[in-house]
This record gives sequence, C-alpha cells and structure tokens, in this order.
Amino acid sequence: MITKKLTHALNAARRITPRRGAAVLAGAAIAAGLTGLAAAPAHASPVTDSLNLPPEISEQIDKLQDLPTNGSSDLSSLLDLVPGLGQGKDSPLPANAKTQCASVVHFGDSTWTGADDVAKVTAADDTLTTQYKRVGATAEIKHAGNTLSDIATAVKQEQSNAKDTCFVIAAGTKTASTGANAASGIESVLTAAGDHAVLWPTVAVADKTTLTGYTDSNMRSFNDAPKAAAVKHSNLRIADLAAKTDDTWFSADGVDLNATGLADRNRSLADGLATAFPKGTSLPGEDDTTATTPDTDKSKQDEKKTETKPTTPKTTTPATPNILPPEVQKLLPGGQTTPKTPATPTPTTPATPAPSATQE
Repeated sequence: MITKKLTHALNAARRITPRRGAAVLAGAAIAAGLTGLAAAPAHASPVTDSLNLPPEISEQIDKLQDLPTNGSSDLSSLLDLVPGLGQGKDSPLPANAKTQCASVVHFGDSTWTGADDVAKVTAADDTLTTQYKRVGATAEIKHAGNTLSDIATAVKQEQSNAKDTCFVIAAGTKTASTGANAASGIESVLTAAGDHAVLWPTVAVADKTTLTGYTDSNMRSFNDAPKAAAVKHSNLRIADLAAKTDDTWFSADGVDLNATGLADRNRSLADGLATAFPKGTSLPGEDDTTATTPDTDKSKQDEKKTETKPTTPKTTTPATPNILPPEVQKLLPGGQTTPKTPATPTPTTPATPAPSATQE
C-alpha cells in the first residue's frame, strides 16, 4: 500500500515539477508514506526498495515506518510541497490565485448540467464561468455527452485552439457506473486533446444512492484510470474533487448535485485549475512551439543546400617573387635575398657602311 502511494506521489512530482529537485520528491514520498502508515503492517519492508531515489532520501523515508501515526498537522505542509497533491479540504488556495490558462474548454457530462446556470446555483458569482474567470481564464462550457467516446469526439473538434487553451474533462460518472475498464476510453480522449494542457477532475457520488451501479467503489475504480494515465501523459493533471465532495452536495438520488453542491464543486474545480497550471509557469506544449523558428528552419535549409551543392576546388597561381634591390632585401626578416633575374641581352645588327665617293 505504501509503495503504491509513494510511486504515485513521486510520479506526480516528477511530472508536475521536474525542476524542483530532490526536495520536492522527498516531500511527495514522505507525505504519501505518512498517509499510509496506519495501514502498514509491522513487518513492512522498506518502502523505497522499488524506487530510484538518492540514498539519503530513501533512508529518511524508510525511518518513517517506525513512527506512530498521530494525525500530525505537518502532513498538510508536506503535501503542499508538491503542486497537485495539496488539494484537500485543508489546503485552500490564496484568494488571488490565478492560472496560466488564458481560456478553458470545459467538457462536461450530465452531472454538470446546471453548473453554469445562475438559477441552479446559490448565487450569480457561483456559476462555473464566473469561477473560471476568478482564476483568470475565460471559459466555454460544453455538455459533450455521457460516454468517453462522445467526449473524445467533442475534444477532437477543439484541438486547433491556441496552446494557452486548457481542456477540462469533467466526465466519467456514467462510465464508472458500468464498472467497465476506462483506460482505453481515457486514452482516446487524451489523444484527441493533442498537446493541450488537460485537467481531469475525479468523480464521486453520495454514500447512498438510488441508481444502480453508482457506487463509491465504482467511482474509485474509475478514478484510478486517469491517475494512471497522468504518469504517461505529461500534459495531464488530476483535480481530486472526490476528496472534497460532501454528501450535503447531492440531491435525493445521490448522483446529481443540488445548488450548494454545484456552487462548491465549481469553486473547487477552478481552484484545481489554478493549482495544476499556476500563473507564471509554462503550459505543456508551449516550449515545443517556440523551439523551432522560421529563421532556424531557413538556416537548416541553407545548410542542406551547402551540403548537396558540389564545390569546385579553387586553383591559385603562384605569385611571382618581387625583385628587390639587395639593400632593400636585407631589411626583410632573416635578411633573405632574392636573386636577380639576369637581363636578356638584346641582339644588335651591325650597321651597313655607306658607300664612299671614290668607289663610284
């Protein structure tokens, strides 16, 4: 149990904050270890055996197994070390928390009906659109259907949005009620999302429901699927709304939410968005879009042309040595002299003597 919690926590830490270093990984591991201590048997083997951690961190985590669990208030601070883990009821965000997502496309199933209807929530400020706006994102609310196949189709249509548009996949309750394996359906949704940042809130129902299949155990089983997918997909984050859900949120059937539940869930989801993709951080895929510029492409093309174009070796004509007077040549380095080229004598033709007067 502890090893599983540690693995999930460490994967989350590596995925969300790869530059925070060993301190963040240790915080995640220690927090998960403390959470699972009560259920650990006395003979539990070291929890770090299967994890690739620095020895000093492994040693400290293993020592935690010998500590009694006492519900220490330090657990909240440990969870807060890792973004995305400290989203429980005891870890509220600052009132001014913002998200890096400029806009959001919210894909909801039928349990989100009324979430953006001012007549269905407790106050006008509690609508889903208003709550997204509170954390800095404009929103488009889509009721995309109850199956993951329907959700994937709707997401695919929005894939061409700008990279600072984040997708919230608020669906899964219906699929969870069937008890079916959701892994392939979730994979199809994430494929449709491309490299957009994706937030997937966990699903929940009341302890007692009147609808067949809508059980807490089915919801928990479903929630494991997007959590597992988040290990593979670096653009996926999980908002654990199920951890915040209260039975007072639900209507008589134990599945649909009342006005209080809709309002509280809207606020929690907006907080989850600001936690998963906080203002001032890079969204998944943003670095990839700026890595290659038109200038870079042009230089690569020029390089290719240079490589394929045959080159003709240049021929050089040896320079004719200067013929300098010896007194000048002695001033050159080393006092080298260049022999003069002897002048070629010009042949002369003997003059023909003029005839004398006596010869006439």
